[in-house]
Amino acid sequence: MHKNAINNNKMIFFILTKMKKIILLLLIAFLCIYEGRMIKKNQCPNSCGCPSTYKPVCGISGRTHGNLCLANCAGDKVLTVGTCSYKCTRQELKNRIRVCRNRLSGQNSYRKQCCTWLLNKGKRTDKKCTWVGEETTIRRKSICKWIIKRKNVTQRRCCKWTERIQGKKIKRSKKVCSYVGREIKKKVIKRFGCAFRTFGRFGRRKFCCSTKRTCHGVACKESKRSCKFVGPTYIRRQRVRCHWVRKNGHSRQNKCCTFEKKCVVKSKKSRKCKTRRVGCTFRGPIIRTKREKKMSYKKIW
Repeated sequence: MHKNAINNNKMIFFILTKMKKIILLLLIAFLCIYEGRMIKKNQCPNSCGCPSTYKPVCGISGRTHGNLCLANCAGDKVLTVGTCSYKCTRQELKNRIRVCRNRLSGQNSYRKQCCTWLLNKGKRTDKKCTWVGEETTIRRKSICKWIIKRKNVTQRRCCKWTERIQGKKIKRSKKVCSYVGREIKKKVIKRFGCAFRTFGRFGRRKFCCSTKRTCHGVACKESKRSCKFVGPTYIRRQRVRCHWVRKNGHSRQNKCCTFEKKCVVKSKKSRKCKTRRVGCTFRGPIIRTKREKKMSYKKIW
């Protein structure tokens, strides 16, 4: 009995060791098959010995391979050179929505923004937004001027317009003009005054000054004082001429007369002058001659 039990234990141990070997072999085989499939899926076979140069190629399966050698190694036929572009299915195209709107990108500028998303059971997913086109800036401008409506009546007129600047292009809208405020009557007060002043060494000429005062309602402005010489120049010169004149027979005395010369000069070529005698006076002592002296001596004796 004891011998039979030992034999049975030996048989069980032998069977268990064989079973372990079979299970290990099955695990190794399963791992090899799984690794082979993963290599095919990842398209990275190590057994081909392809170079590491990157020249992408698109296969019929829709996958991108690093180069032609890797595509042949993976058993995929080359469709085009370059990376594969993803093509949406009809259902995805139906569910995908794209909306473009003008959004503010600055204080006075806006830009086109396009957003796309997918609709899955009424819920938005995979939302992506991008800016499209150039930025457009808006500038609002206005100019106001005083305009004469009728004689001595003015009113303020303002014009408004907008400028849209997109890159180097500038678009201006039509000017909208309208009168602002009330009509204001214009009053012009002119002041004019003249006086003779010395002009040159002996001349005198009219010196006139004028100012202009304009009033728009209550507010008044006075222009700068403008002065200038006006008209012809009047030159006045006096000369004294003296000569000996006989007085009471043989005596004589110096007689001096003053002459006044008046000239009117309109230009360099036109000049008119007049001279007149103002008056004469005796100057100095009375000088007696020799005869008159003798006669006086005889009278005494």
